[in-house]
Amino acid sequence: MKGLLLKDFYMLIYYGKVFLLLMLVFLVAGTAIEQNTVFLFFPCLFAGILPMTLQAYDERSGWCHFSGTLPYTRAQLVSVKYLFALLLGGAVVLLTTVLFVLSSAPAFSLPKLLALLAVAGTVTLLVPALLLPFVFRFGSEKGRIAYLILVGGLCAGGLFFLRSGQGQPSLPGWAGPGVFFGAAMLLFAGSWLLSVVIYQAREAV
Repeated sequence: MKGLLLKDFYMLIYYGKVFLLLMLVFLVAGTAIEQNTVFLFFPCLFAGILPMTLQAYDERSGWCHFSGTLPYTRAQLVSVKYLFALLLGGAVVLLTTVLFVLSSAPAFSLPKLLALLAVAGTVTLLVPALLLPFVFRFGSEKGRIAYLILVGGLCAGGLFFLRSGQGQPSLPGWAGPGVFFGAAMLLFAGSWLLSVVIYQAREAV
């Protein structure tokens, strides 16, 4: 499993430079532009999308066929994408938290920090949980349709969030986001198991 994680890490460095740059841009924007904390959630969105992007490169390069000759099970090939999502998402959420604390140091609020963690964690878990089962069932090309629908829905929700806050979104209390984060964890675990079952049942990869 360590070898599979290293492979995905090297692929991220080689193919994911644009995503990493966009993450950095939105993190800086979220901390530099006062009250616009919504920008801090975009890196979490990108972190959730990257496992699907790496799976697409696996398919295009023929890795999905070649991996069948290696001592890896299909369950491991699926699991590494979910583990990668957790590791990358955790790193992004941690960095987001640090930047938020530094930028709001004069008026630091623990409830706002907890709400930020809950919302960021929810976005980070929700994206791969919803996308990866489609990718492992239909492949990355057909799974892209689910990706477009999800991104469109998240963008629409973000616009509604901005308008409802009159352009200055404020973080809600932590209890509500905490419930959504708990639901996202359960959905992520269920998605993981579902993807393993789906990928093991596929005749051709």
